Amino acid sequence: MKSIPLGHKNFWIAQGIGWAIFAVVNITLQSILGLPTLLVLKNALYSVGAGIIVTTGYRYLIRNIDWPRQKLVPLILLILLFSFVLSVSWVITISLLFYLDYQRFLSPNDVVGNLINGSLVFLIWNLIYFFFQYFSKFQLAEVEKWQLKAEVKEAQLGSLKTQIRPHFMFNTLNNILALILEDKHKARAMLINFSELLRYSLQMSDASLVSLEEEIDMSKRYLQLLSIQYEDRLKYEIQMDKELSDTPIPPMMIQFLVENGVKHGIDQLPDGGHLFIDVRQESKKIILEVSNSGHLNGELKGNSSLGIGLKNIKERLNLIYKGKAKFNIRESNNLVIATIKIPDLP
Repeated sequence: MKSIPLGHKNFWIAQGIGWAIFAVVNITLQSILGLPTLLVLKNALYSVGAGIIVTTGYRYLIRNIDWPRQKLVPLILLILLFSFVLSVSWVITISLLFYLDYQRFLSPNDVVGNLINGSLVFLIWNLIYFFFQYFSKFQLAEVEKWQLKAEVKEAQLGSLKTQIRPHFMFNTLNNILALILEDKHKARAMLINFSELLRYSLQMSDASLVSLEEEIDMSKRYLQLLSIQYEDRLKYEIQMDKELSDTPIPPMMIQFLVENGVKHGIDQLPDGGHLFIDVRQESKKIILEVSNSGHLNGELKGNSSLGIGLKNIKERLNLIYKGKAKFNIRESNNLVIATIKIPDLP
C-alpha cells in the first residue's frame, strides 16, 4: 500500500500551518522574556527552518513503511524514539545555523532546553502524522476491499452469464439426455460436472482467493462439459506442478481464459483445435498459461483493447497483487497464448 507522495499538497498545508503556529508561539514567548526583536525573529526563523528541513527529510525516509501493520506497543516505542532523534537532529541543525550567523554554537543550557522542547514538539508532530497515516490508509484499504468484492462479484456474474445462458444449458442438458440412452455412466458424470460447476460459481462470490487445485479442477469440469458439444473438435491438455496445488489464486481466472480461448479461438475453426493449460513456477513467480489454436482478433492484438473478461482479470490482478502480477496475451505459431505471472505469495 503506497504512502501519500512527498509533494502532496495536504502534507505541505499541514507543515505550513503547524510550523506557523509554532513560530507564533515561539515569538510570543521570547517577546515576553524581553529578548530583542531581531534576535526573536532570527531564533524563530532558525527553529522553523530547521524543523521543516528535519521533518521533510524524516518523512521521506519513513513514507514507504506500512505503519498500519505494525503492532501498537512497538509503534509507540518507535514514535518516542523517533521524536527524540528528530529533536537531536533539530538542535544540531539550529546550532549550525546559529554558528553561521554568530560564529558560535548554542550554550549547553540552550541545547538542553531545545532538546526538551523539541522532543515535545516532534512527539506531537509524530502523533498527528501517524494518526493521519492510519486514517488515510484505513480508508484506502476499505476502498480496495470493496473494489475487490465488486470485481469478484462481477467475475461471478460474468461466469454465470456464460455458463447458465439458455443456449448453453439447452445444449448441455440435451447432450446429457442423449447420453443417458447411450452411456448412462458418462451422462451421470457430465451431470455431476455441470452441477459442481454451477455450485462453484455460486460459492466463490465471497472468496477473493481459492486454491490452484480447485480452480484447475473446475476448469477441467468445464472443458469436459464443452467436449460433449464440440466432440472431436475440442482437444485439451492440462499440466500443473503438484507442488503448486495449494497456491492461492483469484477464482474463475483460469476458467475465464479457457472460455475466451474456446469461444474466440477453437469455435472459429472448422476443424476445431487444441487447448493447453500449463501451470508452473519460474524465478519465484507462478506462471498460469492458457494457449489455444486460433488467432488474435484486431481488438485484442497488442492488448490495446481487452475484452470484458480479460479486463476483469487485469483489474483483479492489480487489486490483489498491487501491481506485482503481470498479464499478457499474444499470438505465436497459430496459437493464442494468455499468460498470468503472480508472486509466490499474494
